[in-house]
Amino acid sequence: MPTSRPSGSVGRTAAGSDRPTDSGAENSGAEAIRGVVDDVRELFQQELRTAGSNTEAIRGFVDEMRELLQHELRTAQEELAGKARTAFEGVLFLGAAVVLGALAAGTSTVLITRMLEKVLPPTMAAAVVTVVLAAAAGVLAVMGLAEVRRALPFVPERALDELREEIREVMPG
Repeated sequence: MPTSRPSGSVGRTAAGSDRPTDSGAENSGAEAIRGVVDDVRELFQQELRTAGSNTEAIRGFVDEMRELLQHELRTAQEELAGKARTAFEGVLFLGAAVVLGALAAGTSTVLITRMLEKVLPPTMAAAVVTVVLAAAAGVLAVMGLAEVRRALPFVPERALDELREEIREVMPG
């Protein structure tokens, strides 16, 4: 669905900057916001120059801003929809990879068991493979739990500490 710039807007790129964008490179959110702020500033100055009064300038500016923001929101919505489609396809491929990986793990377990059966009785070979797999799973579980505990609590501690420090500096006494 093609989009067009608002009728009275300045000729900016979709990300809102004067600089031409590379089709392969994506602009960061900060660059897009800076571009929109530049658009707002330029539109307001343009309205002040062309309008007969401040009321007309503000009314024109508000109309231009509404059109610009609607356009930017449509552009962002289309971009996110495209990225969501791409991500969904990637998730499908990852799901298929997990299924095939599980099948490969199962068949390799059977292969190892069969190879051990050549030197051990079948029951003992199956027991050895089971114990080795269980031990590996246990080690991975302990490592995973340690990482999760290290990340807890899910609170931005540094940001809160900085905020507390700033409040202490501002508060009298």
